[in-house]
Amino acid sequence: MSAKQSLNQAHFYKFNDWEKGLDSLFISCIHQSRFGLAIFSDTARRESSDANGHPIKELSRRLKQGLDHELNHLLKNINRDNFNELLRLEKRNEPEVYDFFRVQKTALPNNALINFIHGEGRNAILVFSPISINKEMIRIINAINAVVDPKERSI
Repeated sequence: MSAKQSLNQAHFYKFNDWEKGLDSLFISCIHQSRFGLAIFSDTARRESSDANGHPIKELSRRLKQGLDHELNHLLKNINRDNFNELLRLEKRNEPEVYDFFRVQKTALPNNALINFIHGEGRNAILVFSPISINKEMIRIINAINAVVDPKERSI
């Protein structure tokens, strides 16, 4: 899949269990990849049984455990303004490779790769350290597709 094709295949989550979907994405994409760092979203659960979550003014984050102190601190300090700027980045640019955007001069580490998930007025951003292995990028995209559109074919 080329970058041009992936732009036409943005990740849209169409189900009523947004927060459960983010949990699945965290496990399959962030936790299971040595490159995974975090997921940020503009929603949160009101209680533990809340599968869909609700829009919030602040920012929700799921950070991978075991990150070095400096990186962990940097990711914890990402705020809603930073998140909104990253969403604007998606509208201004095309993915650099597959569905990944490489970021420079943002609140995230330089050369971080990000991937966007959208659904019913909700947004999430998956964050990865630089990935130099195409097989790993494809594995992550396939894991995303398995969650957001289980009928989507693997690339």
